[in-house]
Amino acid sequence: MFAAALACAAELEAWSVVIDLLGVEVFSLEAASALLSYRRAAGVAVPAHRRLVLLPSPAVTRKLDLLGLTAVLFGFTASAV
Repeated sequence: MFAAALACAAELEAWSVVIDLLGVEVFSLEAASALLSYRRAAGVAVPAHRRLVLLPSPAVTRKLDLLGLTAVLFGFTASAV
C-alpha cells in the first residue's frame, strides 16, 4: 500500500510529497525499499522545484539507520543529529 501511494504521487507529478511517518512504530523492509525507490527516481527525474518531505518517527529513523539508508535519504547519519 505504501509503495502504491508513492507510485501514485509520482504519477500525479506533485510538487511536494509529504510522507508523515511520525506515528509509525514498525517500518518494514518493503516500506524502506519503496521509499528508497521513490527517492532515487525523484533524484533523477524530478525537476528542482519538486521536493520530498519525510517526517520519520524515531522507530523509522532507527530502521533506516540500521539499513544504512539514513545518509541516502537525509544526507547524514542519525548519530550526527
